[in-house]
Amino acid sequence: MTLSGSLPELPDSCDAAEVVVRGVDMGSPEMSVGVSGTLPGSWSRLRRLQKLDLSHTGVSGALPSEWSGLRSLEYLNLGYNELSGALPSSWGFFSSLRELYLNDNWLTGTIPDSWMRIHLFEVLDLANNMLEGRLPGFIVSPKRAFLAATARPRQHSKP
Repeated sequence: MTLSGSLPELPDSCDAAEVVVRGVDMGSPEMSVGVSGTLPGSWSRLRRLQKLDLSHTGVSGALPSEWSGLRSLEYLNLGYNELSGALPSSWGFFSSLRELYLNDNWLTGTIPDSWMRIHLFEVLDLANNMLEGRLPGFIVSPKRAFLAATARPRQHSKP
């Protein structure tokens, strides 16, 4: 299956409280997905969303700070894309997030101190970005099941 195009914004006229989307998975190796454009900030209104996998889709731009409103989100995979910019400090308010994959993008800056609020992490993958600085103490806790954070630069050049 091949999909292409941009990710749609949620129309203002849409009552997101009536929309029940529990998961979106476009990161399957069997699918050929070519997404143009950025991550829609309006998706933050999908309050019941639990799983979102947009890995390997080609999505670009910044991580939407509005997504911190996704209170039910447990799994977020945005790895292997063209995302850039800083890690949003507002994402420290995710209350259910257990697995976060942001690996192999163009993210820059440091891990915000506000992320110390995310105490449920089982997996945090920030490998192969352009992040720098120290790892906050909560991340290196022995309770953490998996952490991937490498300091080496990406192996390919940005188009």
